[in-house]
Amino acid sequence: MSKIFIVGDFHGEFSKELINKIGKEKPNFILSTGDFCGSDKAAKFYFKYIHGKNFEEISERIKNHYYRLEKDSFERGKKVVEKLKNLGIKTYSVHGNWDPCPYPSDIFGERKDDNFSFKKIQDRNFRFIDFSLINEGDFILIGGGSSASPGIISKKIFKKNLKKQKNIKEKILFVYSFFRAILEYRRREVALTKIFSKAKKIKKKIKKPIIFLTHNCPYGTKIDIVKKGVAKGEHKGSFLEKEIIKKFQPDFVFCGHIHEGFGKTKLGKTKIINPGAVKEGRFLIFKI
Repeated sequence: MSKIFIVGDFHGEFSKELINKIGKEKPNFILSTGDFCGSDKAAKFYFKYIHGKNFEEISERIKNHYYRLEKDSFERGKKVVEKLKNLGIKTYSVHGNWDPCPYPSDIFGERKDDNFSFKKIQDRNFRFIDFSLINEGDFILIGGGSSASPGIISKKIFKKNLKKQKNIKEKILFVYSFFRAILEYRRREVALTKIFSKAKKIKKKIKKPIIFLTHNCPYGTKIDIVKKGVAKGEHKGSFLEKEIIKKFQPDFVFCGHIHEGFGKTKLGKTKIINPGAVKEGRFLIFKI
């Protein structure tokens, strides 16, 4: 039997109480849904001055101030990862949307500044497994990816948002970003399909449960509903993750991102759990 400590959405905070709790439980593995970086200050500033705006219409003063907030956020996230590594417990994680990713942080997102990177922080005790497979002990582990929004690609959404653009320059930029989003969606879909197909073949030979570890919750479920702020009442989970789960039916899914969506649900035979944000004192102890 393996005991797994599942935790995510640190946002730069890792309390001594949590470290003591992990030490007391003595898990065999730690799985993290990401978001080591991030802060309330950066989030409030982003949604007030940047969210929903084209990059060109944001002033240099706003950009420079947000860069400083992101740098602070990154340094705080690095400290969290170092604390996890120092526990000496094998830890697997995926990137969250606040973390510097080696790919766009969302289907419609951009890559974060290359000055910020977790690439060199990994070692034998800590590893990012985005879009990869781990055949480990009592389970088969698949890593999903960073995502902050549904990322739905459709003609209806394209036409609706194209109409919102004020001039020809904005329309061209939107068409370009939508085309890039299509490519990113397809890249992720192909990668996850290959990995899940391989995992299913392994499971046929050795009867072990498949765990899908990803940052965002699947779209349109009871655990991806935003309960406060500008998006209150909306489903903000990942559409791609939902489609992949429906198609391949892994045994368990562990996800996060929607802090207030902590709880469990099902898609077909798949059991899905959002343990909530460790920043708010929530985590999951899971036994296989």
